[in-house]
Amino acid sequence: MASQGKSGSRSSLFLVELIITIFFFSLAGTVCVRLFLYAHKISSDSKVLTKAVSIAQNAAESFLAADGDPQQFAELLSMTFSNAGSLTPISTDNLDTSSEGSDSGSTFTPKYPDIEAGFLLPLDNDLEVIPANADNGTDSGSAARYASFVLSSLSGNSGTTYAMNIQIADAEGMAIYSLEVLDYIPSKAEE
Repeated sequence: MASQGKSGSRSSLFLVELIITIFFFSLAGTVCVRLFLYAHKISSDSKVLTKAVSIAQNAAESFLAADGDPQQFAELLSMTFSNAGSLTPISTDNLDTSSEGSDSGSTFTPKYPDIEAGFLLPLDNDLEVIPANADNGTDSGSAARYASFVLSSLSGNSGTTYAMNIQIADAEGMAIYSLEVLDYIPSKAEE
């Protein structure tokens, strides 16, 4: 009988040890899964940011090439993005130019008083341009993200400084990336 008691206690100790081992393996597995999910989120956010920077840089180059002309900027931007037929003008009366109540940079506050033009480019979740008349039923009203381009200017005696505020934002208006580009065009007398 004594041998039976020792084998019973050994098997119960073995089961306790096995349960503790399974617990630690499941805990380690949970930590690993969380780390992989966090790494995936960082990777996705990085891809979106990289694409947003690329869009802003292309728009900045188009702005500099246009020398402050809103129509030429729109044409250059349409050539840069093959589906940019959905580039729509923004009514400059609707732009909030006050700095009051501005939170975390989501509202455009121009440094220059004269707003020349504004454009809006609807984008999908992958920051691809949504075509104006997409055959798949997608229209600019269902855009997940937007690229906005606001051109303002300040004229002086020696020339004009044009500023382009480029902002890539989600549908709620939270900025993913923003860039301000300045272009000084001297007056004809100064050249």
